[in-house]
Amino acid sequence: MAKVKAKSGLRTTNKVLFIIFIVLLVATIVIVSFSSPKVPVAAVTESESSEDAVVIDAFQAGTYGGVEFSSIEDVANYYVECYNNT
Repeated sequence: MAKVKAKSGLRTTNKVLFIIFIVLLVATIVIVSFSSPKVPVAAVTESESSEDAVVIDAFQAGTYGGVEFSSIEDVANYYVECYNNT
């Protein structure tokens, strides 16, 4: 006569945990796919341009941030010195 082993408690627990994992995985996928952020698109009127032009003012000698600059070379040297000090 062959002896049949009963299912262990650990095997049953593993099956239950696996089923719970699959259910949570599917729920996460559904929630993420249907809850993508909705960003409202602003209407652009004819007077507004859809592209912003970059405007850079010409250098003018003066004091900026407490540092005196008399030429563009002074500005470049100041930033080189700051970079070298970091």
